[in-house]
Amino acid sequence: MPPQTFITGEVRRTVDERFRVSLPAEMAEAVTDDNGQTIISKERFGCVSLWRAADWQQRIDAGVALIHQKIEAGRMENRYGEVQRLGRLLSTRHQTVRLA
Repeated sequence: MPPQTFITGEVRRTVDERFRVSLPAEMAEAVTDDNGQTIISKERFGCVSLWRAADWQQRIDAGVALIHQKIEAGRMENRYGEVQRLGRLLSTRHQTVRLA
């Protein structure tokens, strides 16, 4: 199931001396779960992504399931380098945070 909220666009912000970034209120609401959790992830060079925690977990679970399906179907035979690369892509650096 795809994420319920999909935001596109770019908002330029600066990082203050305490390494904080301000977000527009509507964007902060869109990436925060009902229990106040947001996942911040470094997926690309120079960029961070913000996700609802449930949507992030769903994305990781779907990626792992896809790799398992390919391995079980024998489609990854002799392609273990790709399996490792895909695993690294799924294990991007991320942290659960609460937005203030």
